[in-house]
Order: sequence, then C-alpha cells, then structure tokens
Amino acid sequence: MKTQPFKTLFSVALAGVVLAIRGYRFAWAAPAAIFVLGNAIGAGHYPQTIGVAWMGPQAIDGHSIAHWYAQLWGGAAIDLVLVSLPVVPFLGGGSSRRTAWRPARADVLAFLVVITGMAIVLRANAVVGSAPPRPTVVASACAFALLAGTARPWRPWSQLVVSLGVAGTLGGLVWILFPSGGIELSVWSQVTSIVPDAVPVVACALIASLWESLARAMRHAAPVAASRPAELAP
Repeated sequence: MKTQPFKTLFSVALAGVVLAIRGYRFAWAAPAAIFVLGNAIGAGHYPQTIGVAWMGPQAIDGHSIAHWYAQLWGGAAIDLVLVSLPVVPFLGGGSSRRTAWRPARADVLAFLVVITGMAIVLRANAVVGSAPPRPTVVASACAFALLAGTARPWRPWSQLVVSLGVAGTLGGLVWILFPSGGIELSVWSQVTSIVPDAVPVVACALIASLWESLARAMRHAAPVAASRPAELAP
C-alpha cells in the first residue's frame, strides 16, 4: 500500500511531538528508535525501515549496490532523521523540564497491573488470531503510551492514532475512504479484515497509558485505608 509509509511516518513523528510537549528531552525518540531499530536485535540484524523503497534489491544485474543511501541501514538512518525533524520545534522552548522520577510502591504496583493486562491481551490474541503483531510494533506503541500517559482527558486520541499508524492499519483505513479503481469489496468487509490486526496493539497501548492514573488512585487510596483503623478505635 503506497500510502502506508506516510501514515507510519506521521504517526511516529506525532509520538515524538507529544512526548516533547510533555517535557521529555531524550525519551521522545524511544518510539521511533524501537520501531526502526528493534528488528536489528533479532536474526539478520537488519532494521525496519519506514519507507518501502529501502526494502528493494541490494544488487542490480549481479552488481552490489554499495552506496550507503541504497542500503537498509542508510535508509533507516534517513527515516529516523525524517521522523525527528517535526519534533525539533517542540524541544526545550515552552515545555517545562521534567523532574527526576523515582518510582514508589504505587508506581510498581501500577506497572505490574499494566503488564498483566497487556499479557492477557496478547495471550488472547494468540489464541483467537493467527497473525500476532510484531514485537517491535507493540513495543513502540507501548513505549509511547507509558511515557505519554493520560495526563489530559484528551490525550488518549494520540495513543489511538500512533497505535493504528505503527500497526499498519491507519493507511488501510484511509485507503478505504479514498479507494482507487478496481476495488469491488464492500467497506465493511475491508474494515473487518484490517482492524483486527490493530486491536491488540491499540488495546495494549491504552492499557499502558493508564499506569499514571492507576498509580495516582493507589496513592490516594492508601491514606484512606490507613486512617480507617484509627476511626474505628474506641
């Protein structure tokens, strides 16, 4: 799908912009770095480029393409630069720097609840579905959701857009709205065929974004629970 790289580029760049606005000076690059470089950890040690042209042949007529910009690593480096450029205007400037974060017991418990929820979603998808999402896609979406959180009531929309983009579904949905000639399938059949692939990624990202709210609720609940025995004492 020709439009998909642009939707993925937009989604990963959006993740960086949201994190930069939240005050992250370096962690804003985590979603893009995980998405592009995560595959290099596995067999082959090749990155996952955003542009499909970088996945072309590495040799033409038996001659190796030696130019760095025609190689996967060169393409991956260019992709990282492209998704980072929209973030530059939001770095420093008007956003306040984040203070050093030290995890408390409520934060640890919230993380455990979030990890358990994501494990349940991925396990259920492995049982029901036949095509589990790529680990780098889940990790990229969840890294963004963990860092972004739900500090504002309107924030979850960004988790949804980024998850759909990195999962490869956002481009499919736009393609359905603006189809090309020769497509005879109904809109419903096309939606039902591509949306299930994004459901586990979106679900994991939304669950991961709740950790701040869970930790805050646990911190508020602890003093209340501690004060009850004193109130009941004669």
